[in-house]
Amino acid sequence: MIAVCAALWLMAVDADGQGLPVELGPDGVLVTDAHDKVQLSVALTRAVPWRIRFEDAPPRLIVEFTGVKPSGEARIKSTSIEEVQIGLVDADRSQLVAILREPLAVERAEMIADEEGSARLHIDLA
Repeated sequence: MIAVCAALWLMAVDADGQGLPVELGPDGVLVTDAHDKVQLSVALTRAVPWRIRFEDAPPRLIVEFTGVKPSGEARIKSTSIEEVQIGLVDADRSQLVAILREPLAVERAEMIADEEGSARLHIDLA
């Protein structure tokens, strides 16, 4: 009886998508230069907690996500970003690390979820 209840609960959690791991969406990670800014866009299957920080040696932007299964490679179309790596920090956290070719600061950062439940993180650097 307990096993049946647990299986039904797991099916209910998975049915609404909340029990499934969050993955990068079909558009993945895109980094572009536009309007004197570097624009970083991360498509996700749903919104998750996230935070941004900068580190030195080498200078880099780090975006940490909770509950995202990293996959794929970033498409870089920016002269200000040398490389982007996406990987796991531990079982619950992953991070995106962008190696910077020049000093940059966050001008705007927001995650927007759409009506279907997927989300996109937008970061503008200048």
